[in-house]
Amino acid sequence: MAARRAFLGIEALGHDLGVRHLLAQGGSPLGPPLLQAYGNAGTQATGVYWLYLAAFAVVFFAGAWLTLVRRPRRL
Repeated sequence: MAARRAFLGIEALGHDLGVRHLLAQGGSPLGPPLLQAYGNAGTQATGVYWLYLAAFAVVFFAGAWLTLVRRPRRL
């Protein structure tokens, strides 16, 4: 699941470019198996993917900040 969230921006771009439609209707025999393998990836609105990405960024930055604040200062 974490690996999939790492590519949210790419998934949003694929949604905007219509990659699912291209794979389904492009005439390539590889299109339908790829659609089946990736399930419902790229079916949500682009804003949803950016919200997920922003939420994960906030969580990771907050965790880093908390780690640095709680760390004892030794010189």
